[in-house]
Amino acid sequence: MNQTMSVVNAMIVVSSVLILVGLAGLYRGLDNPPPSSFSLRRKEGLEASIVFQFFHPVILYLAEFNDAYPEQSRANLDLKLKRAGRPLDYTAEEYLAVCQITAICMALVSGFYGLLIFGFGGVFAGVIAAVIGYVAPLFVLNEWVNTRVTALVLKLPYAIDL
Repeated sequence: MNQTMSVVNAMIVVSSVLILVGLAGLYRGLDNPPPSSFSLRRKEGLEASIVFQFFHPVILYLAEFNDAYPEQSRANLDLKLKRAGRPLDYTAEEYLAVCQITAICMALVSGFYGLLIFGFGGVFAGVIAAVIGYVAPLFVLNEWVNTRVTALVLKLPYAIDL
């Protein structure tokens, strides 16, 4: 029994490595647009964050497919992005891509550890993490909106006095 679990764990690790190698090959094939086509805010974000530099081509690639989302959902998300001050000048499609990437990364990490710790029952942890990973950036966006609106309301009396 113990030897069987060791073989299963080894197969999971080897499969994960092969998947990562395949994803790296796909990543190298993605087009990375020239930085001159980005806004100043996005250029600063690219320069400041290695993680953003790595995921930016993936965000742009997934954003092309997010046109299939319902127009009303994208319009609501675009309104929230405007109210939040357009972080990194994201469009609604790009922010949906951020949600998707977060969901995929959290599902892979927690699913992998769930498999190692709990066996095949640990896949459930990956599914839960995917849902949490998709919703987490939306919660962050709502917090940015609330922070910006609160700051505006606090400064409003001073603007009226002028």
